[in-house]
Order: sequence, then C-alpha cells, then structure tokens
Amino acid sequence: MMKHAVKVFDEEQWGPEWDGLVSHWVLLESEGNFKRNTAALPAAPLTKEEREAGTFRRPQTLERWIKDGRPPLVEVAPAEQGKPRKKGGRKDPTAKKPVVLPLLDEDIVLFVNLWESWWAYLQPGWRIDEGGKLSRKQPWQKDWGPLLTYGTNGWISIMCCLWWWRAALEKRASSTDGEQATWREAMLDVLWVIEGIRYHR
Repeated sequence: MMKHAVKVFDEEQWGPEWDGLVSHWVLLESEGNFKRNTAALPAAPLTKEEREAGTFRRPQTLERWIKDGRPPLVEVAPAEQGKPRKKGGRKDPTAKKPVVLPLLDEDIVLFVNLWESWWAYLQPGWRIDEGGKLSRKQPWQKDWGPLLTYGTNGWISIMCCLWWWRAALEKRASSTDGEQATWREAMLDVLWVIEGIRYHR
C-alpha cells in the first residue's frame, strides 16, 4: 500500500512544495524503519448521540477508506462520481482491487471543514497562538504528540486527505482560486509540521 501511494503522489504535478512534502513523508517513514502498525492518529471522541447520528470527526472520505481496508488509490473519473460503492469492506471479493472514492462537489465543503478541525486537533498545544490559530512563526519544539507516528495508521492518512482534496478540485470545473489557495495553505502547514518532526524530535 505504501509503495503504491508513493507512486500515486509522486506522479502529481502540483509544484515543488508538494514534491517536498512527499519526499519528507517517505524519509519520515524510512526513519521509522517503515513500521506498519503504530499508534493511530486520533480524532476527537464522539458522544453517543453523535455516533448514532453518524457524525464524523475526520474527513468522511478517510473514514470510508479505512473502513474499506485502505484499498489502493485511484483517480476518479467524472463518470464514476455518484455511483454507489460496493458493501463488504475487507470481505468484499474486490477488496484487493482499487476502489474509487469520489469526493463529490457537494461534499467538498464538509470535507474541508472536517479536515481543518481534525488537523487542529492533532496539533501540539505550543502551536496555538494568542488568537487560537495555528502558527508557523515560532521555533519548532520537540513535543509533537500523536503526530510522531508511522505506518498504515499514521501519516499516510494525512497525505491521502490532501490528495483526495486536490484531486477533487482538479476535476471540478468550478474550482476557484480561493479554493486552490486554501488547499495550498493546508499543504504548506502539513509540510512545515513534517519538517519539524524530522528535524526536531
């Protein structure tokens, strides 16, 4: 899975910062000896009511991908959007094949909101400035909390979220410069964090 994801991410022509992020991710995994099973990236706990209502604390596409056994990533053809997915997760006979995970136009706003809240939840307290925002102005510190993790439960989830998000914008005829800028800012923040983890821990 990791090798396939690296290949998919590496093929995207999304600029030098994206290329740098992919490289740092691969190097981080190598520094962790490509461990497969480490502590999972957490999400804020749900109340009983939220669980019953099907509330998400992470991007909905990520939740679905994990539930389906983390199938290989594939590009989403416009004709595939809106088609119901097969049920069964790991027990489905096609589970080892690539499974299309479209991020539909109407889901992008929710996806971005869930990403922002989940990413903020993962951050160490020292990143929060006086206005309650994430800051990249202060020096890196050594405490990275749950972000210091590797393998199938770790940074690949973050990388996939950025990939799904940008891939959806690429296929969306109505994508705005503002939406692209929001993605780029999120990607730069992830890059800043992974550089800090690699150099200061």
